[in-house]
This record gives sequence, C-alpha cells and structure tokens, in this order.
Amino acid sequence: MSGSENLANLETVLGHRFRRSELLEQALTHTSAASVEGQPSLERLEFLGDRVLALAIASDLLRRFPGEDEGALARRLSSLVSGESLVCIARELEIAHHLRTEIGVRDGGIPASVLED
Repeated sequence: MSGSENLANLETVLGHRFRRSELLEQALTHTSAASVEGQPSLERLEFLGDRVLALAIASDLLRRFPGEDEGALARRLSSLVSGESLVCIARELEIAHHLRTEIGVRDGGIPASVLED
C-alpha cells in the first residue's frame, strides 16, 4: 500500500479528511524515522495536540457536568487524557499500522509510549 493510500485509509477510519496531509504525515512520523529520513517528527505536534485535547475534553466536561466542582472535573479529565486511555484509543484505531518508525522500533512492536504520543 502506498503512503497516500495508507493516509487515505486512516482518514476513513477517523472519519475526517485532513486539509494539510503533510501535517498528518508529520503526526505519524516517529523521531526514529524522522532522523533517518530528514523529516520533522511528531514531537512538536504532540506538544500542541496534548493541550488541544485537554482543552476540548475540559470544555466538554464543563458542558456535560455543570454541577460538578473543579476537583471532580479534574479527576475525570485526568482519566480521559491519561496515557493508558490514549494507548487504548490508538490500538482501537490501529494507529501502529500508520506510524512511520525506524525498522528496529517496528521489529520489537510499537511501544505503548509511542502510541500514547
């Protein structure tokens, strides 16, 4: 499967078409592959994405639980954006099949920490 077919398949799974496919490619490029290929890695987008995800989830929690105090909301937020939750979602979406990694990393399987990113 070509790289563009792989991205198109992921867009289908996600139910979203990306306007800037180069950002999707970057988001799927692990540091190990970026250093070999001279491409930007996912790290900068991960930094931004972590904050966007937390903001989106926090906003939704405020709307869905208007009577809860900030402590209860914080616990809900922590659970929803935890590494464990993100790994589960990445596995459900089979993100590992779309990641660009250096051969050694892929041979040993994609570590949970990479899926979390």
